[in-house]
Amino acid sequence: MRITLFLLFLFNVLISFAAVSPEVVLTTGHTAEIKVMTVSNDNKYLASAGNNKIIKIWDIASNREFRTISGMDGRIEQLAFSSNNISLVGTTGHGELIIWNVITGEIELQ
Repeated sequence: MRITLFLLFLFNVLISFAAVSPEVVLTTGHTAEIKVMTVSNDNKYLASAGNNKIIKIWDIASNREFRTISGMDGRIEQLAFSSNNISLVGTTGHGELIIWNVITGEIELQ
């Protein structure tokens, strides 16, 4: 629980540094503990993955959830954006390496 609260605090700090006026957004977010977070190289997106086997991609400038990716067999252990910020790479607890397209949410490689 402390980790989740810390990560939510960290997310709010990142949003405030984006110099964007905050707005009220209704989103479901994660329903389980967040395991990993990463920010894209262009600081446009924040990706977070929880123990609920779901990845959320957040648009930092608008403070909104951009995409939800689900359907993994195991929880996500690591996340990283590609250098061009178009792909998101993740590894699962089962040792799978998966690459998703950030814009479409589709799997590019599994």
